[in-house]
Amino acid sequence: MIGDSAFTRDLWLSKPDGASSYAGTVVLGCNGSDASLRLIEAAPRICSITGGVVLVCAVSPWGRAPWERHPDAVDVLKGEAHLLDDATDSQLALELGRAAAREAGLNLVAAVEEPGDPVRSLLRAADRYRAAAILVGMRDERPSRQVNRLARRLPDGLDLVASNGSEHLLARTRNRARARSFALFPAAPRPSEA
Repeated sequence: MIGDSAFTRDLWLSKPDGASSYAGTVVLGCNGSDASLRLIEAAPRICSITGGVVLVCAVSPWGRAPWERHPDAVDVLKGEAHLLDDATDSQLALELGRAAAREAGLNLVAAVEEPGDPVRSLLRAADRYRAAAILVGMRDERPSRQVNRLARRLPDGLDLVASNGSEHLLARTRNRARARSFALFPAAPRPSEA
């Protein structure tokens, strides 16, 4: 069984292939990794999606410098090393995701870069596109800490499915936030009119 630890069992339920149907939009996390591409390829098996899918790639505005992330590539590219940045990484990830979505036969509504932390980025995109579910990939047999954070911040009415491509987990509803919408930043008080 996937995710055999007590912590994982408390937060997640095992989900068989095709057990859910989503009439609305579904957000797919896409960072270009093997896990995210396996997720996109497996999405039609995971659930029935009658609406479209939105690929979301979180872009960190405070990422490491290109020469720290890709030291060998900087040496090879020399004068063109400026092409290595977060935008290039996210565009490549989304292009790989688009190709996987076409091959899987998914109805792709949009492929977007969302600035910020992946948890907030996925929740913000789900709210913007009025998504019925968020699907994210797992590298091995249990969700990462970041995916568990996402499961805890999930509002009511929004499903979260984590998958390694062959086995799938659904976030338990008792761990979800109470409200459907959320504010990332509290509203600033308005100045009084004189």
